[in-house]
Amino acid sequence: MNGKAGRPLSTWDKTVVPLGFFDNAVAMHGLLYTMFLFNDVLDATRLRESLESLIERDGWRKVGARLRRNPRTRCLEQHIPSKFTEDCRAFRFYHVEHETTRANHPIASRIPSTPTAPAVMTDLDDLKALWLHPDMPTKKRDYLRRDEPALSLFVNSFHDATVMSISWPHMLFDALGFGELLRAWSLTLQGRSAEVPTPFGTEHDALVELGRNPTEPHKHAGDFHSWIGLIYCILKTFIDIYFYGQVARTVCVPRPFLQQLRQQALRDSPAQATDHDQPFLSDGDLLTAWWAKVITAHLPRGSSKRCEILFVMGLRTILADDMLPSDRPCISNAAVLCSLVLPLRDVLSKPLSHVARLHRQCITEARERGQVEAYAALWRKAPLNIHPFAANSSTTSVACSNWSKAKLFELDFSAAISKQAATVAPNRSGRPSWVQSGFRDALRCNWLCVIGKDAGGDYWMTGHTTAAHWAKIEQAVARWTTTGKDADYM
Repeated sequence: MNGKAGRPLSTWDKTVVPLGFFDNAVAMHGLLYTMFLFNDVLDATRLRESLESLIERDGWRKVGARLRRNPRTRCLEQHIPSKFTEDCRAFRFYHVEHETTRANHPIASRIPSTPTAPAVMTDLDDLKALWLHPDMPTKKRDYLRRDEPALSLFVNSFHDATVMSISWPHMLFDALGFGELLRAWSLTLQGRSAEVPTPFGTEHDALVELGRNPTEPHKHAGDFHSWIGLIYCILKTFIDIYFYGQVARTVCVPRPFLQQLRQQALRDSPAQATDHDQPFLSDGDLLTAWWAKVITAHLPRGSSKRCEILFVMGLRTILADDMLPSDRPCISNAAVLCSLVLPLRDVLSKPLSHVARLHRQCITEARERGQVEAYAALWRKAPLNIHPFAANSSTTSVACSNWSKAKLFELDFSAAISKQAATVAPNRSGRPSWVQSGFRDALRCNWLCVIGKDAGGDYWMTGHTTAAHWAKIEQAVARWTTTGKDADYM
């Protein structure tokens, strides 16, 4: 399944589906890859055959679509083959067998273990040989010019472990759509295909009416960028990455440290608050606030600039009553970008709990259906199909995407085990011990992706920023670890 050749797609029976508006956003034009470490030896053939079986099912064939540009309208389309064959594969499959253990492999041995304190760890490019096969597509144009299915599966087998990497263009689906694919794949692998639901909206744009008829204005419409602000932000990001380089690194926040953050946040709550009316703060609120503080820690405490904390908000539960039925998976992009704007000096000087509470309040407001419709309406009018956001020349931007609800660490591939590790707890056999994800062919700066929580309650994340900025972040994380506080030194 490694070849790229085959008859041109025009000769195959197929269904042509125009790419939906929200799938075609500029931010979706990059590629995503996700790596999984299993401390068991998985049978690569079983993995391949079960995924092939899944993608042959009604609704799931979208995963094997080819990306094309309509020569007349110049719009992007998904060409979904009606049948997959030797010449028209459902996905690209690559398998490398290493005659050694993971610990003795020069690259796989660099996969980090859980630290005792928050830490900035591996540069994901150091692991590139495990997630990027030489024949894999690396840019959007590779999908447009070649007979490339959307999905690529790369399996590295060791004597005692398996590293599996999956890559796809972001235009295909988001993190929660990816999670739905993995759950259906797991059921198929276990011989439970009858339990696999049929996806919704694979041959039409399920969100075609979102934002068409807003009933109220967006509460922060006046803060969003103008053409000038948009051009400034794009140029600044491009210049920073061009001159300083974009680096993706693993970040880990161990469970005990997160518990300390939560306890400190409770102590910092208003004095009049009782146990009954303590504000709810999720792990995501705390992690986003922590990231905002460490990534801006090097800036002047008395700065007069603003800070915009951008976060990705999923729409599946919000739209479950009409557009996205909850009993069927949505294999596409269904999320919007929300903005919390506050004085930068507040991020630097006030307790983490202050930022976390504002983040929670912003999410609560943004989840109102009227506000979702209002934001989508603004997005439809935005230049170049770019998410509305509030950054300008006097704003420092920080972004966070939380994938926890995709439940990547709960993936169950125990049915594919060919050699079980003696050191893995029985209830963790066939489940990943480490997961990381990154972007290719995309601009991401000051961006944190919360991948999820492992079996020990430790959070694994991927941060994207410039090489020079990482050194400052490491210093901030080290100071935090030493003092155990935030406002006292930030």
